Amino acid sequence: MIIPRVINANGFLELRESSSFWDINLKLEQHIDITENFHINLSAGVQNALNAYQDDFDSGPTRDSDYIYGPARPRTFFFGIKIGNLHN
Repeated sequence: MIIPRVINANGFLELRESSSFWDINLKLEQHIDITENFHINLSAGVQNALNAYQDDFDSGPTRDSDYIYGPARPRTFFFGIKIGNLHN
């Protein structure tokens, strides 16, 4: 991917080519019926499983704050529990 980067206050741009990356997400969910009208859903997963992340952020007072590409977050694990009545 070609990404524009502002390199000075006059708005001069530098075009950079990013390295390739994969953004793989996985979510597993299990539905458990406790009674006829009551259930539990358990879920867990990972976002950005390969931890593909930009490694050349600009820094300092003259940084280009728009120079961002790739997945929005590093590897992130999550889990969830839903408890409820089927008729709600």
